[in-house]
Amino acid sequence: MTKFAKVAALCGLIALPGLAAAQDYPSDTVTIVNPSSPGGGNDLVSRILSDALSKVWDQNIVVENKPGAGGAVSYGYVANATPDGHTILEGSMTFAMQAALNTDLPFDLMEKLPRVAMLGTSDIVVVTGTRNPIKTLDDLVRLSGETELFVGATGAESASELNARFVQEALGVTWKTVTYKSGAEAVVDLLGGRIDVWVASVPSNTAAIESGATPIMVLGDERSDLLPEVPTLAEAGYPDSTLSFWWGLFLPQGTPETVIDAVNEATVTAMNSPEAVEALARIGAKPSSMTAKEFDQQVTKEIATWKRLAGK
Repeated sequence: MTKFAKVAALCGLIALPGLAAAQDYPSDTVTIVNPSSPGGGNDLVSRILSDALSKVWDQNIVVENKPGAGGAVSYGYVANATPDGHTILEGSMTFAMQAALNTDLPFDLMEKLPRVAMLGTSDIVVVTGTRNPIKTLDDLVRLSGETELFVGATGAESASELNARFVQEALGVTWKTVTYKSGAEAVVDLLGGRIDVWVASVPSNTAAIESGATPIMVLGDERSDLLPEVPTLAEAGYPDSTLSFWWGLFLPQGTPETVIDAVNEATVTAMNSPEAVEALARIGAKPSSMTAKEFDQQVTKEIATWKRLAGK
């Protein structure tokens, strides 16, 4: 055997574990761990994924809800799971926020939970209440400079609070934050006139809009299919200020790259199937086709944004 042949054979042996993992994967039921309670947006997307992915893999896919500690319960569970691709975390935009700001976690999220696939995105919409004269973005900017406006948030450095900071920075305005235990409580006060602004994803704001709240603008690159009459922030003259809510998949550190690639490829296929696209559209979301590398870059970019907005 020549020297070259020996090296080639050795490389083949080294690659065998990863190749075998990909060829045999998935060899058993795959569990998608969700950090939210049943019925929420994260949970709905998990169910859409599990249905579509089971057809791609011809394998059982189960969704396991593990809420608690702002997602830390599910993060820890998946981070400590066997890194073979059979236990997957389905997280969201809040993952990047917590990776940027939560120093109380017992481990580094970016180190322990590699980014695998973006499932889809939903527009974030700014809405105002029924008892103020704000009906357009121009109204919002003008009144922000003339009087004190109040914006709801579900806690310091929560998704709603950070999204509101993002909008204020883009518009060059300042609002006073009112904190609530839940988004539902904030919407009640928005409709009752006790706060003026609420910023959340389109699915989370549907009930508020149906009850009379006014959608002022969406933060994505394009108008929402569910709110086609509402302009984007970019259309209003702020082209560098775009933001979307997203859902994504994460695997334990040490998962073979071949398995990560297999999960990404299957996920893109599943979420872009006609059934999944239709199901996502019903909640105001669209599928993604990002590679694992592109998804990792997206999360890394957002972490920098949240650290800056939080002054860290």
